Amino acid sequence: MAKFKFKKVSKLEEVPELYRGLYVERDGGFVVDPAKLEEFEWDDKEELSGALEREREERRRAKADLEKYKDIDPEKAREALTRRKA
Repeated sequence: MAKFKFKKVSKLEEVPELYRGLYVERDGGFVVDPAKLEEFEWDDKEELSGALEREREERRRAKADLEKYKDIDPEKAREALTRRKA
């Protein structure tokens, strides 16, 4: 069986049937539930643990990246772009 990368998906059907029970609905998509990973029988837990840690790190980076935009007013930004294009 080809290796499957655990990632957020928009439809549960995108996940091989074997792994669908590990996913929960969150934020308009489906993500792996870490609590369910402990219950699943794995051939290679180290590989899965690494994948989960990479996913967590990616989420931390994305959250930190969004933090720099927290004080920006979208309407004022649109107006500034409009003025700049003119």
